[in-house]
Formats: sequence, structure tokens, C-alpha cells
Amino acid sequence: MNREQRRAAARNKSKPATGARTDERFTWFADNAAKLAPYEPAPNATCPDCGAVIDIEAKRLTHENGCPIYASDQAASDDDRAWFRAHPGVTLRRRTPTMGEIQQQMLMAGMTLPDLNTDVIYVPGGEVVVHFVADDVRLRNFSGCMLLARFGGGGC
Repeated sequence: MNREQRRAAARNKSKPATGARTDERFTWFADNAAKLAPYEPAPNATCPDCGAVIDIEAKRLTHENGCPIYASDQAASDDDRAWFRAHPGVTLRRRTPTMGEIQQQMLMAGMTLPDLNTDVIYVPGGEVVVHFVADDVRLRNFSGCMLLARFGGGGC
């Protein structure tokens, strides 16, 4: 690639893709509309610890105050808030998920939570990507998270 071709390629990188509509802050892609569809939680989600049932309209589980899943998920959210306050100007954080966050996401997806009272050791894995939007507004992306299982013998 010669110098002119590199310059042309660099100019084209900053242009929106064909079919895209832009404004000052966003680029919208009609081809990706399905990916941008609202999240639909499982209609049968029920917390095994506090009995909270999914509110389909609000797309959330409203746990009881003493619920350990809620406490873990809330502690992670509070930690994210404190982290962004301690790192002004940073808009992205990557961290390991908590067990409560994994359990919350599994409940929202309609999955059965594993029995934690066995000889299998479950450990949260992967990463949560937290985006800072504004003061007290953050988005957590759990697509890179997983629940790892280690069996009693230590191997898989």
C-alpha cells in the first residue's frame, strides 16, 4: 500500500458506513437493528433466595433487601460508582463479575441457578464491561461473563 492509499484508507475510516445516519454523538445502523432490540427477560424468573418475581414491564427483578443475590449485585454497582468517581474522565471499566451479578443475569435469562451446596465449586469468570454514561448512570455489559465449575477432585 503506497502513501496515497494509506491516506485514503485513513480518511475512509472516519466516514460512517453506507446506510448509516449520524448526529453529533451517535451513529445508527439499520442493518444492526435486531442487535439493538430491547432485552426481553424470561417471564418465569424467580429468585430462589427471596422469591422475587420478574416484572416484565419494568424488565427487572425487585429483590427483598436481605437477598444475597441483590446484595452482591448492588455492592458491585456501588463499587463501579466509586471507581468512576475515583477515576474522573475514564468512561470504560473492565472487571471480573461477582457471583451475584452472574446469578442475576442467569435469573433474567430464565436459567436455573446451580446448587451451591455441593462439592462443585462455582467461580465467576470472564469480564464485565462497565460504561460510564453520566453521574450515577452506568451500563454493564455481561456478554463476556461465565460461571466456571471446578469439581471436587480438582479436575474437570
